[in-house]
Amino acid sequence: MPTWSNSLRSVGRQHGFEPLEVEGSLPPGLRGTLLRNGPGVFERFGKPYLHWFDGDGLLTAFRFGDGGIAGACRLIDTPHLEEERAAGRVLYGAGSTPAPTWSGRMAGRKYKNVANTNIVDFGGDVLALFEGAIPTRIDPASLDCLGTTDFGGTIKGSFSAHPHRVAGTDHTFNFGIRYGRKNGLRVYKRSGSGPVELLCHIPLDEVRPLVHDFMVTEGHIVFLVAPVGLRIWPIMAGFKSPLSCMTWKPEEGAEVIIVSLANPEKPRRFHVDSFFQWHFANGYERSGPRGTELVVDFIKRQDFRSFSQLSSPDFGALDEFDPGRLTRAIIQPSKASIQFEELSDLNCELPAVSPGCAGLRHRHVWMLQQISDKVVCCDTHTGALEVAAMPDNWAAGEPTFVPDVARTRDEKDGWIMSLAYDTTKDRSGLVIWDAQRLGDGPIASTWLDHHVPPAFHGSFLPA
Repeated sequence: MPTWSNSLRSVGRQHGFEPLEVEGSLPPGLRGTLLRNGPGVFERFGKPYLHWFDGDGLLTAFRFGDGGIAGACRLIDTPHLEEERAAGRVLYGAGSTPAPTWSGRMAGRKYKNVANTNIVDFGGDVLALFEGAIPTRIDPASLDCLGTTDFGGTIKGSFSAHPHRVAGTDHTFNFGIRYGRKNGLRVYKRSGSGPVELLCHIPLDEVRPLVHDFMVTEGHIVFLVAPVGLRIWPIMAGFKSPLSCMTWKPEEGAEVIIVSLANPEKPRRFHVDSFFQWHFANGYERSGPRGTELVVDFIKRQDFRSFSQLSSPDFGALDEFDPGRLTRAIIQPSKASIQFEELSDLNCELPAVSPGCAGLRHRHVWMLQQISDKVVCCDTHTGALEVAAMPDNWAAGEPTFVPDVARTRDEKDGWIMSLAYDTTKDRSGLVIWDAQRLGDGPIASTWLDHHVPPAFHGSFLPA
């Protein structure tokens, strides 16, 4: 089983920012807050959630200041969660957990906005994101929930947990899936802190419920749409939950959708053999023999097995777990073609690059090695791997790259931070490596006095 499996239980203690002791030395001059988001509770009023993805969102924060570092851990008090607290009972279902009564499901009290997948700065608004619903606004100073927002009615349906931007610009992009008569992908753009705009709507003939991530380059948006279907009628009738109605349809193939930012209303679309992916690392543009080529690095999987394996209490048999490989897709929009190149045979997930490379050419990708729960760096030019040294009883989580503004000559000038779990002492904390020297071990670690369930995603907010 994964080394962090014992932490898959409800958080034991919530608290505001408290001073933390430091082992090693914190990066000098670093000011800001690392925010992480993930499911924080696994039951409500004595009734367990049926999937750990269903748990209400929990923010874990580490704030760097003149006095050192402080840590906080708070559930996101979403409107749905507050409503259940006031009622003293479960009112809503979640992705795999149906609402408690059939009449409740049919009356519209269906699925909770658990706000549990990511937390990002989206044009000045700090948002807790859950791709099944609209964003939840967060006060980054107090971690208070400020309610949900659809940005003046612009967002229809859902809002992805993975916004992207191109370094050096003030444009941020995201998308959502809308179901119904106008089923499709709605692509959004925000310039600075201005209004959120609908860039385009991309119709989908088939319902595709799990387009989890996408990629943005200087001139294009890329979607790789896996053939995951959804049986609608059992959900509409109130008999089954959405996640239990997802199906893998390999015979339909995966669809590549390329949106030109210069002409977003006319995307290029073509189908290829089936594959599945959760997350992208980065993408950029380069000149090729037949015009512009899009280079997109992502974690490629053969099929949809990882979803059901993550649903089971023991995560399935690890030797059968569908491996994810860091893979490069080279897309030629003019030819409607895509070629794949495996960059590493390591079983990995949760890739990241330096924010300074977002949407631009990169060389290094940091990611989490599955099963061993270690952070690794892949040199995409040579294929060389560097493993972040740490004690065997620590299990790392998703790596976050934080640039060192005092060192700007190289994309590795910065720190890798990870919310880790100490399996021996049953506690969670922040572990920090110098990105240039992962093999030397952490330069600092600082621990909460309790465990935190595995977080999904998060980001660093400079002071």
